[in-house]
Amino acid sequence: MMVSDQGAAAGRPATANAALAAGDLDGAVNEALQLIESGGQEGRRQAGTVLDSVIAASELHRAALLARSRLRSESGDRVGAIKDAAAAVTAAPKDPEANTLLSEQMAAVGRLDEAAMFSYEALKAAPGEVGRYAHLAAVLRRQKSFEAAEELLRTAASLAPHDATLVAMRMDSLVQLRRLPEAIAVGQDARRRFPDDARLLRMLGAVLQLDGRDAEAAAVLRDLQRVAPNDGFARHVLAAGAGAAPAKAEPDFVRTVFEMLAPRYDDLMLGARSYRAPALIGQAVRAHTAGKDLAVLDLGCGTGLCGLMVRDMAASLKGVDLTPAMADYARAGRIYDSVEVTDAEAALAGDAALYDVVVAGDTLAYFGDVAPLLALVKAHLNPGGIFVFSVEVTADGSARRLTPAGSFAHGRGELERLGAAAGFKVVQMAPEKLRLVSGEPQRGVVGVLKSAAS
Repeated sequence: MMVSDQGAAAGRPATANAALAAGDLDGAVNEALQLIESGGQEGRRQAGTVLDSVIAASELHRAALLARSRLRSESGDRVGAIKDAAAAVTAAPKDPEANTLLSEQMAAVGRLDEAAMFSYEALKAAPGEVGRYAHLAAVLRRQKSFEAAEELLRTAASLAPHDATLVAMRMDSLVQLRRLPEAIAVGQDARRRFPDDARLLRMLGAVLQLDGRDAEAAAVLRDLQRVAPNDGFARHVLAAGAGAAPAKAEPDFVRTVFEMLAPRYDDLMLGARSYRAPALIGQAVRAHTAGKDLAVLDLGCGTGLCGLMVRDMAASLKGVDLTPAMADYARAGRIYDSVEVTDAEAALAGDAALYDVVVAGDTLAYFGDVAPLLALVKAHLNPGGIFVFSVEVTADGSARRLTPAGSFAHGRGELERLGAAAGFKVVQMAPEKLRLVSGEPQRGVVGVLKSAAS
């Protein structure tokens, strides 16, 4: 901030107080907004004091309520934020900004029906503002009302055909509806109209890969590398296609795949893919522990499928996932005591806690070299603690292989060797059918590695 800006910010509380004394509530709110924009933490505190005074003088002052709601939300006071946004809607029932803000606050605490209602009111009040369509569609996505979201986005795209964000959101809705050919058609049209939009190219490449059209996906991702040379999703998928074997999957790859899968993940995995790994992991934890009062860490927790299997055995249960959307679903399920959004290795490196059990349902599929992760897990286990995981195995027993889908398969013998090298006792490395892939069983193992007792 420039010196002149600092001086202006320093004078704003006095100016706001003078406006309050003169009964100029709008002027006081304007000064508070300037403090929020330019005054840092102290400015925000001072702005809050000004806004409190305005609302004390006029309890339904719309602008003051909106500003204070945002301040409270940023500080983590969701209850206060909702209360102020609701009061702003009471003051101006048809105001699109107030209704949208209340919708945002409701969505943040998982009250999605109310979030959708207020977002719809905002759209009715401002039908020409395409951002209102996008906001309501995002709420509908979280509600898994994909048909309604797709219809809404189709209308919005007709109103604003040059809005790439709406195109991306419509593609996502079509993916959730499993209408992949339509999603690809929308994406191919967008590729022609927005040839340098990295987000759209990445999404089109991901959908093509999901539909098994690997050669077309590679062509799109080469275009993506031209636009964004350091894009991790493109780099990882193209490496997989070329038979390379990096040490771990690119974070961009993992996030892109699971952001797309998150809304229908449980339905897909427990339905069409008959996903057995979480139940098998839960059985292994029960078989190799006392089965109660355990401190448990779930690495790559996703939406919480493994967490559900161990919750009744856990005195404490922490989840870690790299993908924000997956973590949101885990939090919404109220399975975990806490959920952290970060990489598994980073989570362990920054965690001082010790655990009785660490679980990882298919998380090793995104690590080529699992040795560093095993060392970190070992360092975070109590004496006698166990690491329980599932992972696809290589058909020929080779140490590891990067599959065309971008995940890693590992050799059973190599996993045993690396576990022993990390200081674990290999208690179990049981062959299992983990899920169905294209209707065929995926061969894997459920491993149990035990830290030496003291």
